[in-house]
Amino acid sequence: MSDFPDFQVTFDAQDPHAQAEFWSAALDYEVEDNSQRVQALLDAGHLGSADVVQTKYGLAFAEIAACVDRRASRPRLFFQRVPESKMIKNRLHLDL
Repeated sequence: MSDFPDFQVTFDAQDPHAQAEFWSAALDYEVEDNSQRVQALLDAGHLGSADVVQTKYGLAFAEIAACVDRRASRPRLFFQRVPESKMIKNRLHLDL
């Protein structure tokens, strides 16, 4: 069984970690902890120091972050870093 969800909502972001932290607080989600996976990939030489960042939640992938519902009843929110700034209106947003 995979520890990844069957369904997630993916967002482009300039700062994926800030977005994951904001939305986890707003929705009572939890920032996903990948510190053990990141450390294992570093130890195996599959990631370099430029590929990771230290966050208040531990070691994390530099370019991505996610938050998950503590009750597992709502979709995972996945944030990926993109180099370009926003140019047009968002096609998706969450209404609270």
